Amino acid sequence: LSGWHEVAAVSLDGVTEFYVDGVQVGNAVPHSLSSSFRYIGNYHPDYSGGCQWAGKIDNVFIYEGAVKPNEKHLFIDQLIAFYDFNEGTGNNLVDNSGNGNDGLIHQTSWNLIPDGLCEDLHACNSYSYYLDNTCDYSCYSNDPSNQHALLFDGYYDYVDLGRPVAM
Repeated sequence: LSGWHEVAAVSLDGVTEFYVDGVQVGNAVPHSLSSSFRYIGNYHPDYSGGCQWAGKIDNVFIYEGAVKPNEKHLFIDQLIAFYDFNEGTGNNLVDNSGNGNDGLIHQTSWNLIPDGLCEDLHACNSYSYYLDNTCDYSCYSNDPSNQHALLFDGYYDYVDLGRPVAM
């Protein structure tokens, strides 16, 4: 795959499904995701068993419960964390859901997304927060030159949410 893609993992009743750009890929696997989520970009900071992410990450949504990509606008009340990665500098990643699940960035680098290049297929380019149930507007910024992602090299870089975010 090249370019930006929406990737989702949805776990329910001991089975996990994977989606790319809203379409299920592969077969469901008999495995549940953890009921808590603490790190972005790495399974665990000291883990070297192949679970490190190498690439850019932007717009992370964490929901309470199993929410498929095409349903996320229906479950905004179950949103427990949303990271748009638009800080652009510093070591803090802000949870824009209002739930206070901010993170501390370790060894990653900020990457400016070229003006007008929105990676979210469901953004729709104007601001409102799921009001019309079709767009999530996650690429909106008061400053179009302030669209960022974090670049992970796959070697011990991660965002630590400080405590597990319960899903």
